[in-house]
Amino acid sequence: MKKHVVVQSYDKTWANDFVAIRDELNTVLKDLVLRIEHVGSTSVEGLSAKPMAYVDWVYVLPEYRHKGIAQSLFKALENDCIDNEINQYYLIRSINTEADRFYHSFEAASLSEAPILRKEL
Repeated sequence: MKKHVVVQSYDKTWANDFVAIRDELNTVLKDLVLRIEHVGSTSVEGLSAKPMAYVDWVYVLPEYRHKGIAQSLFKALENDCIDNEINQYYLIRSINTEADRFYHSFEAASLSEAPILRKEL
């Protein structure tokens, strides 16, 4: 079933929403995160945007891998997307065997030849 594309007019609350989400993630993740940035069309004042989320380069330090940290982070992302009527997200992904195993664990996600994972919620 094809879904229609929704483009929303710029909303001044997007910048504040990002700050709140970034601050919450920084509080939870503490030293496990290097940087969280607001990128894409919702970060450009005055630009209309599609309601989707982008995740660029998730990296878990080796000593914290296989402990469910990244899975928990993405579950929280998906719940937040659903709560905010965002029906898809894109992940710029790394290309290596261990990372690919993680990406293939996503249910109902599609992987393209380009290093992108796309998931509709």
